[in-house]
Amino acid sequence: MRAFYNLGVAYQNQQNNEKAIQNYLKALSIDKAFAEIYFNLGIVYARIGNKKQAIDSYQKFIEVAPAEYEKPKKDAKSKIEELKNG
Repeated sequence: MRAFYNLGVAYQNQQNNEKAIQNYLKALSIDKAFAEIYFNLGIVYARIGNKKQAIDSYQKFIEVAPAEYEKPKKDAKSKIEELKNG
């Protein structure tokens, strides 16, 4: 699972959005509770203009992220508002 996540991050950093999404989804098929994947999917979906998927991904991140992820949860909420209003 970590390998798919790491590949997703690498592709995301290279702006290869499709490959990033593919690898993140593969990682999620193994571990649906890995919160960071949802946050990163939100970023990538927003980048390609898929607002609904981006919002859904950020909302899922907020749902599954542990309590100590307070700042990233606030960031996700902010990104959801930006997507809804923008």
